[in-house]
Amino acid sequence: MFDPPAGYLDLIGDAETAPYSERFEPLVVPEVGVLTARRPMPSGLADLAMAANPEVADTERADYLVNFVQRHLHGDELERVYVAMMAGEAPVDSVERIARAIATWGTARPYLAVVTLAVMTAHHWRTIRTKLVQAGVADVMRLPTAHILLDTTEAAVLEAMSGERDSELQRKAFIDKLYSPLSDPGAPAGPPRGFTAEDTEDSFDAFAAAAR
Repeated sequence: MFDPPAGYLDLIGDAETAPYSERFEPLVVPEVGVLTARRPMPSGLADLAMAANPEVADTERADYLVNFVQRHLHGDELERVYVAMMAGEAPVDSVERIARAIATWGTARPYLAVVTLAVMTAHHWRTIRTKLVQAGVADVMRLPTAHILLDTTEAAVLEAMSGERDSELQRKAFIDKLYSPLSDPGAPAGPPRGFTAEDTEDSFDAFAAAAR
């Protein structure tokens, strides 16, 4: 029996036709400045997940991270940042700083948890999408914020683990991977420390079994 393919391309396909929020607000990015941006959209998870997908080449991941930033900034804000970087007036990692600020906008989750859950959501997108549609969400891409999708993924994993053998140990390991203060909050362009394609499968096994 063959396992179904990962859902990255499905999420990208949904994101390509998703509406963009027209609401822009000031966003303070440490050491970069105040930018005009929109809050993280459900469609933005496609770029964010691909930017951290351990199976994608480094250059492609960097491109996806730039796309994530560009699609959430207003007008020529990103070009303005590039000019400041070339003039030495902004940090060389300004794009990564902006991505981190946008991704964690409106949530108490640290960047590591946001990225990890984004990758899991994308990998199992068809299951997550079905779960939300069955719950009455007609158009998942029209949810007001990407964080609702991450909430759904995290809750689904924890719920599925509750009926498994050694469930408390599994739940603790999963939560620690997301929220341990020892985790490195940096390196936003790559997969989080200790997080690989195998981790995606291991953490989601119980949920996938329950969904089947």
